[in-house]
Amino acid sequence: MYLPLAVRRIVTWSLELFRKLPGIGRLVLVVRDEHRELAAEVLDRELPGVPVDLVTGGETRHESEYRALLHLADEIRDGEIDVVLVHDATRPLAPVKVVEEVLGTAIRSGSAIPALPWRTRSGSMRLDGSRMRDAPWSIASAPSRGGCCAG
Repeated sequence: MYLPLAVRRIVTWSLELFRKLPGIGRLVLVVRDEHRELAAEVLDRELPGVPVDLVTGGETRHESEYRALLHLADEIRDGEIDVVLVHDATRPLAPVKVVEEVLGTAIRSGSAIPALPWRTRSGSMRLDGSRMRDAPWSIASAPSRGGCCAG
């Protein structure tokens, strides 16, 4: 996240992507506790004057997302924030159009997630085991989801 990409840090590119979009009112960056000082220095140097809330993350990605939502909870409850976009800052090259479409869809429907279309080619299998024509790749197996959710 703090590695350079061209003339800026990766995290700076990600934040800049969202900062420029109409409809984005608040930037929150979730960081490891041991990276708070580095994050603050990078933001001061590469995005001077841009308000970014620094939130200490958790042990897992989900816990970090949860902490960011807790940070915004009062404003969400009060209706000051009606949509929250979550983006992995280590993916700085997301196209603006994708972010705009996700934001627009979330505003209209209450939620959204970006995904790539599945192109098809000969010889591949669907998850149900049936043959699919013209898929560029095939699924050999799917990992067990047994341990991924608490319940």
